[in-house]
Amino acid sequence: MLDAIDAGQLPRVPRVGYELVRAGIAIRQVRTGPARAALERARLGAEAARIPSLQAEVEQAVQAFHAPTARFVGRDVERLLALEEVERLFASETLVVDACRNVVRAGGKVVSLSTRPVLLALVRALAAEWPGDVARETLLNQAFGARHADDSHRARLRVEIARLREAIKPLATLRATRRGFVLQPTRELRSAF
Repeated sequence: MLDAIDAGQLPRVPRVGYELVRAGIAIRQVRTGPARAALERARLGAEAARIPSLQAEVEQAVQAFHAPTARFVGRDVERLLALEEVERLFASETLVVDACRNVVRAGGKVVSLSTRPVLLALVRALAAEWPGDVARETLLNQAFGARHADDSHRARLRVEIARLREAIKPLATLRATRRGFVLQPTRELRSAF
């Protein structure tokens, strides 16, 4: 809808708002180039308008753009990522469990788990310990909140692991180990989380 609007025809102040909206959409789509360009146009427009509150709003948007936007969690590693790092990660062949959007992705392939919170919890636990395996008890606790596993919990875990295997088949496999399960990205994918 925004493409149908000729921003050049807008008065200065609404044009700044238009550019802020464009930047916000680009940020949500994890497209840093268009977001940066829209923020720069908004900054220039706010400076030309000489309205301090508008300049402050644009500055706040610029600061939000540069602030960390995601958290990378891996085995013994946890760090914040800038939006540009997230964009590069999404564009790579790296297997990513995106807990914000509830998807598992690698390259152009995306598997949604938005309606399957148990599967998302399982794959998050497995990815966080990659390349190591995760104990069945840990998976039961993180996916089901089970403090003391019994036969019904273990049976449910087997069922949910089978469902997860099927769901993420285009991107990874799950292998049973002596103590639990391990996530294995498919061969053509880079194996880093």
